[in-house]
Amino acid sequence: MKLSTFIALSAASLTAAARPSLRSRLLEARGAAAPGSLPVQRASKGAVDAVEGATIQTSTNWAGASQGPPPSGTTYASVVGTWTIPSISIASEDSVTYGLYSWVGIDGINDSGGLWQSGIWQELTVDGSGTTTFTETIPWYCWYPSPCVYFDGLTTNPGDVVTVEVGVQSSSEGTISFENVSSGQSLSFTVPNNVTSEDLSAINAEWIVEDTAIQGDPLPKFDQVTFSSCSATYSSGATQDASGALVWEVTNEDTGNTDLTASVLDASTVQVVWAGAA
Repeated sequence: MKLSTFIALSAASLTAAARPSLRSRLLEARGAAAPGSLPVQRASKGAVDAVEGATIQTSTNWAGASQGPPPSGTTYASVVGTWTIPSISIASEDSVTYGLYSWVGIDGINDSGGLWQSGIWQELTVDGSGTTTFTETIPWYCWYPSPCVYFDGLTTNPGDVVTVEVGVQSSSEGTISFENVSSGQSLSFTVPNNVTSEDLSAINAEWIVEDTAIQGDPLPKFDQVTFSSCSATYSSGATQDASGALVWEVTNEDTGNTDLTASVLDASTVQVVWAGAA
């Protein structure tokens, strides 16, 4: 999928094709904030030894890879990736709600504070006996620091293969192309950034699995997530794969900086594996 295939929808069309999900509407109605993705939160552990030539940095929320900065005089125009939505399960026997984001995005590392992203949110709630009482797998997008928008228009389930591309029309307008390859459903639309104080710099592109523990929902066990066909397009039209990207690992600072993930990349894929309980 290329940016040229995107369909710029009117506000009315966007409401019909990708309106906020029932979850978002219920949360808004009761005045609660939806679980939100965050820019990278660097861990005190800092950088760790390189593996197979890749530079590895630790954080308390991101695992995967980030590419950037772009060549002088250019910015990132889009980033795309394909992955299988993982199955998730409990990481302990506690009564708790687990949360996991998988997404592609632009920025969130640089000092601008902006982050434009889209992907899958998964939630799992268990009771004290370890019985699952609630699960959810839904698509979403976010212009950070605005709340995430969980949208209707296509269904997603663990095991489905999705391809997601986010693009930058300007520092305050982005595009999304979201396809469930397994079901054949797809949506493409344009989204304005209403947080003008957090415009994008478009100098990083990412393929990320995100831990939401710092917001209260710990990391569940999850099947390996492999982002394939990883590619970012510069404003010049040239493309960049995952080669040489910065690798991110989630570490738990409360347990002596224990790594919770293991990430590996090559030119076209970024793999993220669950490596231990939070």
